[in-house]
Amino acid sequence: MKKLLSSVIIPAFMTACSGGGGNYSGSITPAQPSVVPDKPDSIEVWTPNDKPSEHDLIDGATEECKYVFLQSDTPKSIIGCINRIFVDDSTFTVVDNSFTEKIVRFNRNGDYIQSIGSKGKARGEYVGLGCVTKTDDGNLVISDRLSSKLIIYSSDGKAIDEFRMNKQMPHEMIITDSLVLGSFPGYHKSSEFRLKWFNLDGKDVLTAFPFTSTRSYVAGHLLKDGDGKIYYNYDLNDTIFRIDNHRITPEIVMNIHDQELTDKFIKDTETLDQKNYYSKLYQDENIVNQVDLIKCNNKWVVYYQKGSNTYVSVISDNGKSRENYQRAKLDYKNKKGKVFFPEYFVDYADGYLIGYIDPEGFDYLDNSRKSKYLKRIRQNSVNTPADDEDILNYGNLILCLYKLK
Repeated sequence: MKKLLSSVIIPAFMTACSGGGGNYSGSITPAQPSVVPDKPDSIEVWTPNDKPSEHDLIDGATEECKYVFLQSDTPKSIIGCINRIFVDDSTFTVVDNSFTEKIVRFNRNGDYIQSIGSKGKARGEYVGLGCVTKTDDGNLVISDRLSSKLIIYSSDGKAIDEFRMNKQMPHEMIITDSLVLGSFPGYHKSSEFRLKWFNLDGKDVLTAFPFTSTRSYVAGHLLKDGDGKIYYNYDLNDTIFRIDNHRITPEIVMNIHDQELTDKFIKDTETLDQKNYYSKLYQDENIVNQVDLIKCNNKWVVYYQKGSNTYVSVISDNGKSRENYQRAKLDYKNKKGKVFFPEYFVDYADGYLIGYIDPEGFDYLDNSRKSKYLKRIRQNSVNTPADDEDILNYGNLILCLYKLK
């Protein structure tokens, strides 16, 4: 696996699709949202557990694994990372909006089928590939973060419409009821809310979660599960919210953040500039600085960073059972790290937790773990190269599909 790009040692806020923009130097203008979270009758509370499992992730949490080598012999198929993946009966549609800014479709054996969209200024082209979502009828909708427009592609990859927004574009979005539900990364006079619903004319219809600081944050995360339920969470907050039409309800307390320590951290760092703030954020061993969620059929898979340590937790649907698997221990100061498993997980589909093996992460494995992974890949790949050397020198990403226990 060629090390296409580094994503292990560099903090996630510097490379993620949902990373924040620059600070606004003015003061906060008080904003009144049109939607506020309901007060629920009850809320699910996950069992707190910070102790890492003695097992590795694959042995401890999975019952089946498959690997798919994405075609590497044409420049059209090469990608640097996977931010989103959409799966149907015969294809993987892969989105890389961090590095190569491409949407590429492969068959289930990893063979290149087509590219969807391309960079440019003509109709149906994008200047800067932003977030991508899929509608219920199978169309792909992308945001062009540099020219402020939405482009709609049909299920076969043809551009069928586009809409000029003339506004700041969301960093994550879901299409619901002919409206765009978008998540935003930081306060600006023209963007006072973390969450907004807007129509295809670019007009804000509803707003929620006003910013209370001029700090630029990573945008909150929107998740639509296989049943069509929509969830929302944002960093430095321990609650997962459920969004149903235009109603927001606190659904889950994760018990991943220590909310009292987190609130104190926010207050103590209010006056820091952005650089020093992020330095504090990623080096404070008591603060969870990032949480990403994947909803599986009967489990949650949660990636989170706490200080210099990163974890993946597998949590039962009622939150009573929880296993933590340490992914990495990072040394930001010296740009070093120790990696325990190299996968980045992106989505859940077809009964599988889906991600990819990060080449940089693989290179940081110790020799014992590396040997174990090479054997596992050889034995469980749908299109395995000839030997270990071919795997190590492979020129594109390797998808991993894991069936959870």
